[in-house]
Amino acid sequence: MALLHLRDQNAGLLLTSRQNDVLFETFQLLAPNRNVMSCKGSLLREFPDRAVTVPNSKLRDAALLDELVNAIHELESKVAPGTRPKVIKAKTVQPEHRDSLSPVLATGLLTDILAGLGQEVQPERIIKRSREQVCWSNALLPFHRSAIWLLLRVALRLVLDRRATLRGETSWYKSLMAHHCAHILESALGTSQTLISSDKLFSMQSKLVRRIVKLDPAGELCSGWLRGTQETIKHIKATLEARWATALQNDNRRLPLDKLPQLTFRQDSELKVRGLLAQLSWIESRDAGQRDDMGEGDVTKYFSLSRTELPSPSSLKNLDVIESRYKLADFETWVESSLSGWLLSSNGLPAGTAVSGLKELIETYYISASVAYSGIPAAFSTMYLVIVELWVAMDKIAGGDIPLLLDYDPGFPPDVLHQLLLERKEEMYRLHAVENYFACRRARAPNLYPSAFTGFGLNNSFAVRFAHASVKHQLLRHEIEAWGSKMKAEKLEEYESTRQKYNSLAEAYNAASCEYYWDVRWQEQKHSSFCQRCRLEREMQGLNIDVFEWPLPEEPNHADAAVFEISVPAVAALWREVTWRLVTQVFWEKEEGGLRKANRETLYFAAERQGMGRFFQAKSHLQPASTVKPMEVAHYRTKHITEATPEDLCVPHAARYSYYHGPSRVSTEMEVFRARIPRHCSFAELVKGDPVEDWIRYTKHTSNDVIAGQHRCPLSLSLREFRSLGNLRSGVSL
Repeated sequence: MALLHLRDQNAGLLLTSRQNDVLFETFQLLAPNRNVMSCKGSLLREFPDRAVTVPNSKLRDAALLDELVNAIHELESKVAPGTRPKVIKAKTVQPEHRDSLSPVLATGLLTDILAGLGQEVQPERIIKRSREQVCWSNALLPFHRSAIWLLLRVALRLVLDRRATLRGETSWYKSLMAHHCAHILESALGTSQTLISSDKLFSMQSKLVRRIVKLDPAGELCSGWLRGTQETIKHIKATLEARWATALQNDNRRLPLDKLPQLTFRQDSELKVRGLLAQLSWIESRDAGQRDDMGEGDVTKYFSLSRTELPSPSSLKNLDVIESRYKLADFETWVESSLSGWLLSSNGLPAGTAVSGLKELIETYYISASVAYSGIPAAFSTMYLVIVELWVAMDKIAGGDIPLLLDYDPGFPPDVLHQLLLERKEEMYRLHAVENYFACRRARAPNLYPSAFTGFGLNNSFAVRFAHASVKHQLLRHEIEAWGSKMKAEKLEEYESTRQKYNSLAEAYNAASCEYYWDVRWQEQKHSSFCQRCRLEREMQGLNIDVFEWPLPEEPNHADAAVFEISVPAVAALWREVTWRLVTQVFWEKEEGGLRKANRETLYFAAERQGMGRFFQAKSHLQPASTVKPMEVAHYRTKHITEATPEDLCVPHAARYSYYHGPSRVSTEMEVFRARIPRHCSFAELVKGDPVEDWIRYTKHTSNDVIAGQHRCPLSLSLREFRSLGNLRSGVSL
């Protein structure tokens, strides 16, 4: 019996012979006759599909056998273009190597030819229940259950069933498979190098027992294979019991409870700091204006902030909590009194330098203040007011340098600052000025424009409008397109030369013959490992060519947006980065989800692509990325020269871009107009309960809401206190 596995997940070729009134050679194709889904995850299949009988006199013809063997070899070693599934990628038809080949040449063409030499018969079929398992992770091709193993089992089942039918016996197939599984399991247990886990061992034992129970072991007690299998099951049981006993023994630990009476909780938990009294006395006795060192070990330093220079962010770093509060208070005083003056005097500074300094200052101040003001709602309110004032200064500088930025809403809702707790009238004036600025920015941004963080490739998006008006970006686009045209021409030349090389190799291969030698030891003829014909075949199979992908998207506006991101202005990049962080991280309720979850799909950033990556001049945190694979990273990127054509070798840009925040991998296409002050800016954390908690945190309720909610008054308050507390912060005009 000879077996040959074809290139298909569910098909194989079985060559068998049977003795009848006349000797026939029977070819049976093992492909499923019909597929029936019996239950979820299981497939019923009948084997074989078709059977053909050919008279022995014809089959023993040497010329016919040579042609048959050559045909089978061609089916095994080569792929016919018509049997390969096709998909659409980058608007071109590409062969899909991950799908199974169609077995039509074996099930149809070859079988029909053999039927013409003999006759087609209806074979006795067997039913197999199969379950498909596909493993696919960071691999070119998916891993399926072995088709060869299925072929061997079906072939073995057919042979044993037919032999049993001729002898009038019961088929030994299931008994043989049970014995085979037991033998493999016994071999695995005897290997000291590999330790099978207990759960897998128990599962394998259960499957083996289930096989034996199906065979009615009461009638097989005298069979040698059953006794050997029983010994294997006993061995597994003993191994599992020994492992369980070892686990119990290792877990037999005693807690040292007898040492508890020796502890003295009062003495062990009392903390005495006797050396602190002198320092406390010194603090009480010093003058109010005294700023001398406290004594040995005091490293406190005080710096005066200039009214005409931006404070250094380093003065707010690496401070302890107490010292940082004093430094932060000095910085907040500078923002209140000197920020507007510095903004007027900074006209001589480059816009990029000023915006970069404000960006670093905002980030450093936010990190330091978030730690120092923990648990102090009023201080947190001051922190958010200072941050938005710094952002307003940065927005004015960036808008003066790039007026187009002012046409796009930064994303702060009208009520974003309503929850601040401000203790001084001067702070209320500052808040009023900030809210007026936000209102003017929203009024200037027309509704027809998208957010500054969204709308990649839209005609009215910031990137497209800037690229249309920028001579620099238009020249850069022409440069990229010229490079693409040059690379496309070189790829077509490579295709022609590789095609000619393949044709010359094919001619030499067809003219050559395989080389053999006589093996003296085994007294037989063997194929030479240095066969020139086989070397030519391997060289032909290795002639692959990479697909060329156009560097820019095909849509003109998308191409302009991509060119803008390749050379994004520094001021625009800094403005987008700071504004996006404020809207999505600083002004965000982290207890209710925090920053949006990162995209779980693989992102393909434009800066990492070969076509555009070589031209990138500046990278921004907000970058265009695609969830659709570009051609250069897809498995279609390489083709065999016989499957490639000039049309599908040079393809358009396959990626489809949207804006993503690179470090967090969060899509900016999601709404960003939900910025709000977090909960720690309110004393509501001290009062748990509805509606009191909401009335302390928000001012959106009215007096009628307070009266209508009296039935929810907590037991700790009287109705009068309940109404007074609700009316205290009712109405935004307060």
